[in-house]
Amino acid sequence: MELHEYGKITDREIQANCRLLYIATYFERGGSEVIVQTTDNIRVYFEKERFDHAFSRKNRSGTREFDYSRARRVLWIKKVIRNNCGGLPVKFKDINGHPKKRLYYQPNNEYLVILDWDTASSPPSLKFNTAYPITWPKRLKEIRELFEQ
Repeated sequence: MELHEYGKITDREIQANCRLLYIATYFERGGSEVIVQTTDNIRVYFEKERFDHAFSRKNRSGTREFDYSRARRVLWIKKVIRNNCGGLPVKFKDINGHPKKRLYYQPNNEYLVILDWDTASSPPSLKFNTAYPITWPKRLKEIRELFEQ
């Protein structure tokens, strides 16, 4: 196969391959989720249903569309949660709200992972919500200020 033939991959195929990579990374072969431990030994659970939310964003008309910049970083989620970013700093902060959240921030790449606390579980655990590169100036300013506190 010639190298230029890879340009014929459709958007649908890219999305399907990203979904397969997410499932292969965060779920066992039998379908049960891989449990990721944080650096402070809290379990993080993933749900297959979170894929569509985590790897899409709302467009101007309000409908969700696949986000290639999020998809390119599908493997970053686990690395950021485990603080395994090749020596780059990772910061985390718990935020009160409903639900209570934990934010992981990798400032060199302006990348954010958002987890929800599951306080009903014993011991308390975290559930993956979403992750994205912060590209909006207002949001970037908010996150930088939050992590400076």
